[in-house]
Amino acid sequence: ARQKKRADFDEIFEESTRAIIEEEKRLEHIVREFGEFARLPKPTPGEIDLGKLIEDVVPMYVPEGAELTLSVAPDAPRVRADREQITQVLVNLVKNALEAARDASPPQVIVTVSAHERGAAFIVSDNGPGIAPKDRERVFEPYFTTKSEGTGLGLAIVKRIVSDHGGQISLGESV
Repeated sequence: ARQKKRADFDEIFEESTRAIIEEEKRLEHIVREFGEFARLPKPTPGEIDLGKLIEDVVPMYVPEGAELTLSVAPDAPRVRADREQITQVLVNLVKNALEAARDASPPQVIVTVSAHERGAAFIVSDNGPGIAPKDRERVFEPYFTTKSEGTGLGLAIVKRIVSDHGGQISLGESV
């Protein structure tokens, strides 16, 4: 925004700074609370606008050069959920999608939010090569990873948080 000399740069800068400070506090809290995977905290639900959360958080994790598509259905409901934990789910899924699509030109991440019979659903997809059939059943297992630098906890944490919220997660087909 600064390089493009946008008139709304000050507003963008202030909003971005607030988001970074909020994210830093959230990460600090998660590091403290998640010390060990086995001791994930129980959710502290509050009412959240999932569409707004996605619009506020996801773009911070998509680097320049990658394409991001956010699709929030007009009927996407507000939900009762732990905002920090749902943010962690989104961050983990988006980071995984970006990692999977890193060799695509350009990498693409699509995040969709819609109403669901039990509340809301969101889908994170990418244009990466997909998961090998032999690994598909294991992706949510703790410590399972296909990455040379991965810990294997990201998707296990996602599954645990989703389950703790009474939800379900599944791995779909490649797009």
